[in-house]
Amino acid sequence: MRTAAALFYLSGWAAAAFSAEAWQVDAVIRIESAGKASALGDNGAARGLAQFHWAAWADCSRVRAARGLPTYPYSQAFNPI
Repeated sequence: MRTAAALFYLSGWAAAAFSAEAWQVDAVIRIESAGKASALGDNGAARGLAQFHWAAWADCSRVRAARGLPTYPYSQAFNPI
């Protein structure tokens, strides 16, 4: 799974808040970046497949850390796994 998608989906936040399925996360990726890991949006403020802003990335990272999951620096928003 791609880094941004994994960060979002595996954080549990998506599943708990929206009962997100993998296909729904994939749909967000397709809409936000057309599947391009190098995508930039919002005048450079949004990065990667899911077009994460730094604050959203930090929030997901806090949730992941609290659950004992690995976290990734924001610079990884462009790097699909």
